[in-house]
Amino acid sequence: KTEKNTTNFPKTESDATQALAAIYQNLNKVNANPQASFFYVSMLASDDNFGGGGTNDKLMQAEDLLLNYQTNMTQQFWIDRYEGINRANTLLASINNITLSENDKNQIVGEAKFLRAFYYYELCSQYGNVPLVLTPENQILKPATAAAEWGQILQDLRDAAKNMPSTKNSDGHVDKYTAEAMLGRAWLFYTGMYCNGETLANMTSTTYSPLTTVSLPDGSTLTKEDVAGYLEDCANNS
Repeated sequence: KTEKNTTNFPKTESDATQALAAIYQNLNKVNANPQASFFYVSMLASDDNFGGGGTNDKLMQAEDLLLNYQTNMTQQFWIDRYEGINRANTLLASINNITLSENDKNQIVGEAKFLRAFYYYELCSQYGNVPLVLTPENQILKPATAAAEWGQILQDLRDAAKNMPSTKNSDGHVDKYTAEAMLGRAWLFYTGMYCNGETLANMTSTTYSPLTTVSLPDGSTLTKEDVAGYLEDCANNS
């Protein structure tokens, strides 16, 4: 009677708010192990940080020097981010069973899709090919292709930017314009990094031909002009 699980949660508008807060909570969870996080690894890769300052900072120094310190060095970050993705999947799978106004539903779905896309953005940027989990059911999946992963990331961000109300949020929640800005960032990374293909040889080629269109999982196509339009809207409302 007191435990919340997928048989009784989320069912109400209050439940939806709580479920959304749980997805946001995952943003902070990785701070318990910052040395394994995408942010930290990215700072090392950009040379903005040094790899630890003490004799016992072995993991951080290993990451900085691209060395192996131990098995599954950043496993906790992987676990934490997939927990956030699962929470987003659970809310998105249940949203049609919750009585909400159209405006509130679009906002909640947009925030959940943004966060799922953001978590995959970090996972795919750090690990490359990862399993693409889009439902809350237990399943074992092989790593997806870059096209499938980034297509889903771009689709989630496009949907969030397209459907969320044109209202600025000042309470720490994602809004339409946050989604538009993140869409531009994800677009630039995927269309530039993977412009020649997914193999290592293609990604390190001296030939550089950024993609101008990307096929999305729902069968639609996202174009460079589409993304430019979202970014213009973001700039006009920043």
